[in-house]
Amino acid sequence: MKENKTMGDLIKTFIKLRGRNIKDIADEIGKDYKTVCGWLNRDCLTAEMLFKLSVTLDIDLNWMACALGYYGEKNKFASEEIPRMQNELRSHDYPKVEQSVLRLIKENPGSIASVRGEMLKGYDIFYLLDILLPEEQEILVQIERGTTKYLCKSLNQPLNTRISNYQGLSKLIDGKEMLDILIAGRMRKDENIIL
Repeated sequence: MKENKTMGDLIKTFIKLRGRNIKDIADEIGKDYKTVCGWLNRDCLTAEMLFKLSVTLDIDLNWMACALGYYGEKNKFASEEIPRMQNELRSHDYPKVEQSVLRLIKENPGSIASVRGEMLKGYDIFYLLDILLPEEQEILVQIERGTTKYLCKSLNQPLNTRISNYQGLSKLIDGKEMLDILIAGRMRKDENIIL
């Protein structure tokens, strides 16, 4: 997520989403306001404080780690499911992301690759998939030769994709290809509105 590049920024977003402020949170965890501001601004939280904040703000630490790009070592042939964003954060961010997609479609009519490229300049692919895919759809991460690859499980819907033709991978779609499918669907809706 490029708009929330650090853990501190992400925690500030959760504080705002909860309708609270840093002073309230500092009082609740028994710390000075300036100390908590410093932690968040310098992105230097102890594990104890991170856990206290996660409980106080109801933050899923597994999701936060994935949103910030921390996956750990993986077997190169193994894929691991990534926890999905909490609904209230998705509901908060969805209109902004959807508006960006629709604006880019109008600026780049007929060019899915251009829209995807511009979206990836402003947002991380995991963040985009997490926002735009239905909640029940799984996102998997696979790290191969130091490169992070996202895979999406389809919702048992026939999708016209290159990867769907392979045996054993019929329900997995590459993250960038899934992003293209999501953009194409919005382009079709946009064309129907114009007509």
